[in-house]
Amino acid sequence: MPVVTLFSLGGAPGVTTLALALAASWPQEMPAVMVEADASGGAVAAWRHMPTSPGVVELAAAIRADDLPGPDQSGRLLRDCTQTLPGGQLVCPAPATADRAVGAVAILPPHPQALAST
Repeated sequence: MPVVTLFSLGGAPGVTTLALALAASWPQEMPAVMVEADASGGAVAAWRHMPTSPGVVELAAAIRADDLPGPDQSGRLLRDCTQTLPGGQLVCPAPATADRAVGAVAILPPHPQALAST
């Protein structure tokens, strides 16, 4: 399972748009999931007028509760925290504000297995 990370200094334009475009055009049979791990707050849910739940907060809560799936259920957790945008792109949105996003995003790096998808 490849993981591609895009990042920028705070407030830099274009990273979320690039991440969505990259995930949408990913050349694999299995669709890519764009995880909006933006500690300053997400934008996708606001752009698409959708809820932020399920999303990064629920993913982080499951990690914190040690509710990670076993090897036979790889991808279940990420699927449970994913929404489908119009057009079919899968996204795990972040909350819109930094006060809600920063704690959830901080939990993700030590747990790459939570980002496994099938």
